[in-house]
Amino acid sequence: MAFDIPQEVLESLKAKALSAEAQTALDGLGLEPAEAKALEASLLLHELAAEKLDKDTFMEVFAKMTGFELPVKEVEVPAKVVDPNARPDFAGVDPALKAQLDGFLDNMEKKTADSNKERDDAVMALQTEKEARDLAAMVARAKEFDFLNMKAEDLGAVMQDVSNKAPESLVKIETALTALKAQLAEGNKLQVLYDTIGSGGDDNTGSAAAKVEKRVTAYMEANPKVTKSVAMTEIFKLDPDLYDEAQAEQAKNKRAQA
Repeated sequence: MAFDIPQEVLESLKAKALSAEAQTALDGLGLEPAEAKALEASLLLHELAAEKLDKDTFMEVFAKMTGFELPVKEVEVPAKVVDPNARPDFAGVDPALKAQLDGFLDNMEKKTADSNKERDDAVMALQTEKEARDLAAMVARAKEFDFLNMKAEDLGAVMQDVSNKAPESLVKIETALTALKAQLAEGNKLQVLYDTIGSGGDDNTGSAAAKVEKRVTAYMEANPKVTKSVAMTEIFKLDPDLYDEAQAEQAKNKRAQA
């Protein structure tokens, strides 16, 4: 391989250097030193004129100068995406047969659509029925908390929603409500006891009723936010003897009224 490059051009390019990409491509050609130097000089001329060539341009220039045939780049053709639900192409089929095949497919597609709708409707109906049963059961549970100022239907709906989203939270809520119900029930018992021992007459001086009334009043004055039942509960906790005295007085009043 030889190149006709004037000697003065070669001399003027001795101090020049190819770009890294061009040098790499040149080194890969496996040329004799003299041929490589001559080719390098020619390439430098083109690089200087073009202010450095990229790799593709370098190879194109090289091919034009030497007659070297560049390998043909294989263009990747993207694979055809086949829709598995697409209707078959009956191109070239007899028109009469094609009409029959299209009619058959139309019928099959309609049956499939109807079948899917029936299935979806059935699933929806079962889901609706289950939700109704679950809600009814939850409303029944909500009725246990009738001390709340809330309809059982409304409370049941709230409890059902909590159960669907966070079942563990519903357990905690029901536990707290059950404890509150028990506390209120105990308070009601104490209120009945208080009402009973207070029914023995107007003169309750020194009676258990008078003692309870005095302490309840004082407790509520110190704790304005508590109810009378809660105050009575706390008083009896602090003084169990007063609770026993009140029970005894209650029994005594019942015998007197008999």
